[in-house]
Amino acid sequence: MALHEALIALQTGCSGLLTLKQDDPYFKKRLPTIPYVHQGELEILDRLTQLGQHYRTLDEYIQNIFKDKKSGLYILSFAFELRSILQTYLNCLKQLEHECLIDTSLTLSHLLISLTDYNLLFPSLVSLINKLQTNGYRGCQILDIIRRYTLDGNIILSSTMKKLLCSCHKIFIKQITSILTRGQIYDEYDEFFIGLNNNINIEAMGMTTPSISRMTSTITSRSHSPDRDKQFNLQMPQQNPTITPGYSQYQLIPDMLPSYIPLQLADKILFIGESWLILKTNDEDNDKNFLSINSIDYDEQNHRVQQQLYALTLSDDFNIFELERIIEYTRIDLSLTLRNLFVDRFHLCNELEQIRGFYLIEHGELFSLFVNRTNQLLLNIKKSTNAIENDINEIFKQCLNDLHLETILTNVDKFKFKLNFSHNDNSTQ
Repeated sequence: MALHEALIALQTGCSGLLTLKQDDPYFKKRLPTIPYVHQGELEILDRLTQLGQHYRTLDEYIQNIFKDKKSGLYILSFAFELRSILQTYLNCLKQLEHECLIDTSLTLSHLLISLTDYNLLFPSLVSLINKLQTNGYRGCQILDIIRRYTLDGNIILSSTMKKLLCSCHKIFIKQITSILTRGQIYDEYDEFFIGLNNNINIEAMGMTTPSISRMTSTITSRSHSPDRDKQFNLQMPQQNPTITPGYSQYQLIPDMLPSYIPLQLADKILFIGESWLILKTNDEDNDKNFLSINSIDYDEQNHRVQQQLYALTLSDDFNIFELERIIEYTRIDLSLTLRNLFVDRFHLCNELEQIRGFYLIEHGELFSLFVNRTNQLLLNIKKSTNAIENDINEIFKQCLNDLHLETILTNVDKFKFKLNFSHNDNSTQ
């Protein structure tokens, strides 16, 4: 009968030899003395009952995670792996029950010895989930907590914790793969250490709206100057699990960065993600004829990176050095692609030469003269027309001729001013 009660206690945390304490209906206490059971076996039964209670605690935790729709991918992956560990425990109980039916002479000591590994493992697992729940850890934060448990000297405990950590690393690697190969972050629950920066100063980034060409300057009318600083409004993407900003930037979230991921490595991942945004924006903004001649094939490079990162998830031991190597090679390849795009295709050196020629302070007298001649004209303008823009550009050319700078500043014909008026409730354009 003691074996039967023990098997029940191992799965439910209680048995017929336990009675309810009057002031606490959830606390079960063994009867102090049972005539037909030896005192030594009662102590073993207490240990087996405690093991069953740990199992119930872990099982209830898993069920609560599955019911909560806001648990997050990392906690869900952790719960799935924890459930597989509990399943091996149930399989072990099934085997013990089969042995007890075959050999009725087995004792409680046999059950205790057969479950020695779980007597060491379950208390640590309960301690782990209590720490996760108490401190509200989520996402990449739980990686650090689980990793500390893998450093235990007990081989059984260490190997089990590594399996739990490996299950979370699969989500971690998938998110890294997404940003390394597509510049996107799948992060519905805000769990990754890279997120979207919602406070972007477009003018500080040197960007303009896509409708304005690269070599076109914009002059905002002084009649609408109060809204001049607000003429660029960053349109954030709609909230969805996959984050793909346009002219926005990513940012590091230090609180979510695991301690074993170097900050320098995180910066490289951030650089690669933002570089992909630039490349994808280039592909979307250019016409089909240009892309058919100068298309960049990213598939081969991305496929290689995906295979290398996937190989990291196949091992229980997370190889941070291999991850650093993959990211460094990806960064170098992408840097060469960016160099090819900007220097060779978009002639960056020529663009910089024109910027140096037009905007450096050495030609401040040109713009001083230009502002003086166009001051009254701009103040009286209510809306932009092609005729007015042509007049302004002609004045600029006259200033060049008067200062004898037409031979110094090359490609003047490519430089044009375009009027841009801020929209408000009182304006009709």
